[in-house]
Amino acid sequence: MNTLALETKRLTLRRMQVADCERMVQYLGDFEVSSKLARVPHPYPPEHAREILSKQDKIAAQGILAFTIDDGTGLVGGINARPFEDGHYVGYWLGKPYWGKGYMSEALAAVLHHLFVTLSTPKVRSTVFLENAASAGLLSKFGYELLGQSEDPCAARGGRIFPVRVFELSRERYLYIMQNAEGQEEVRL
Repeated sequence: MNTLALETKRLTLRRMQVADCERMVQYLGDFEVSSKLARVPHPYPPEHAREILSKQDKIAAQGILAFTIDDGTGLVGGINARPFEDGHYVGYWLGKPYWGKGYMSEALAAVLHHLFVTLSTPKVRSTVFLENAASAGLLSKFGYELLGQSEDPCAARGGRIFPVRVFELSRERYLYIMQNAEGQEEVRL
């Protein structure tokens, strides 16, 4: 059983709990959230959250790091890292009431640090739908580089195919950026 938890200044990234299901359904049930994600259906059914909860050990056994983002009041979002070839694919979401508070920057910083420093992951990739400028900006802030464009289905939008931007961040680039960001408030997360 994976019990890894990561702590930031304001957040705890932890394993999902039964009490999280209700908020997960509420936040992922918001089309403005689910329409930005590839695999999340809309409407978001309660049984889907319970299924994810029941599969946590199986998910961890596959090498997937799955975290609930908790601001002290309970679930506010989620972030995960799935292994691929020689790296990890990082995906994330945040409930709309928590947008614009810097929570995802904080959560992503913790996960990237864990992947690159603790696990020595060679590279991390993330994709964002073309119209999701906020998410693309977040990745750029961390030094991700645009690899190109592809297409992904969006379950919330009927499974239709939409263009996505593919971003990648290498361990070497991450370590260089973090080393040179010491003392710079806008970069230090």
